[in-house]
Amino acid sequence: MPKLTHNPHFAEQPDFSSEKYCQARECLVNDDINHEAAAAQLALYWTLNNNLEKEEWDCQAHQEQQEAAERARLDEEEQERQQAECERERELVLQEEKKKYRCKYATVPQDAVADFVELYYFTNKGLPKGTVTKDEDITWEEFAEAAHRLANAMKENNWEADNINSHVKFWLVLENHPWRHSHCEISKRALLVYQARVHRRWHDTLDTEQSFNIAHINDILLARIRDELVHSARVAELESLKQVSPYISTAQKSDTTNNLLHLHSPPLFLPLHTTSSSAPRHLLHPPHCIGPRL
Repeated sequence: MPKLTHNPHFAEQPDFSSEKYCQARECLVNDDINHEAAAAQLALYWTLNNNLEKEEWDCQAHQEQQEAAERARLDEEEQERQQAECERERELVLQEEKKKYRCKYATVPQDAVADFVELYYFTNKGLPKGTVTKDEDITWEEFAEAAHRLANAMKENNWEADNINSHVKFWLVLENHPWRHSHCEISKRALLVYQARVHRRWHDTLDTEQSFNIAHINDILLARIRDELVHSARVAELESLKQVSPYISTAQKSDTTNNLLHLHSPPLFLPLHTTSSSAPRHLLHPPHCIGPRL
C-alpha cells in the first residue's frame, strides 16, 4: 500500500450540497432519496474514509518514528565502534613507540647507553692494551676474535636478543661474502671498512628515527667504499713512483698522474662516521632505548 503524503487530520470536508458535486448526488438520487439526502450520504462516506486514513496515517507516523530511532541507534553504535577502533589503533601506535623509544616513556631512570667500543678491544692483542686500533684497520683474524667476544659481552650485559641476533647475522654475512675469499686484498679490506662504518653508524643512531637493521648489507655503500680504497691505493702508488723516480720531468709526472687517476675516478663518498680512538672505561651496557631491528 502506498504511503499517504498528506495528513488526513488536517483535511476539510467538502460541501457536497454545492453545484460541484451535483453529478455525484444524482448517482444516489431516487424516489426515496433527494439531493439533500444524497449530499448527507456523501458527507458520511467521506467521514468514514477520512477516519480510516487518519488511522493509517497514525500507524505510518509511528512506524517512521521507530525506523528513525533504529537508524539513530545504529548510527550511534557505529560512531562508538569507530571511536573504539581509533582508540585501539592509537594504543597500538603508542605501544610500538614505547618499544622503540623506551627512554622517552620511562617512569624511572634507565641505564645510560654505553659509549661505542671498537672491536679491537675484544681481540687477543687489544684485550691487555690501553691503546686502540680502529675497526677499519684490524685484520680478518682479529675481526673473528672480536666478533665472538663482543657477542658474549652483549649477552652478559643483557642486550636484547633481537639486537644480538642482528649483529651475529651481520658478521656472518660479511664472513660469507664473496669478497671475503677474493684474491683482491682491496675487496677484503672494503668489507672491514664497511663493517666499521656501519657498526658505528648503527650505534650512533640508536633511539632515533634513523635507526636501521644492521644485518642488511648496503651493496651500493660497499661498492663505494671499495672504489674509495682503489683510488687511495692508486694515489699512494703515484706518490711512491714520485719518490722512486725523482728525475722524471715535470711533463712526464703530469702525464703519469693523469693516467693513474683516470683509471678510476675518485667516488663522491662521505664516510658514515669516524671512529674514536679513546678507550672506554667501562664494559658495554645494553641499548635499552631501542627495539628490535629485524
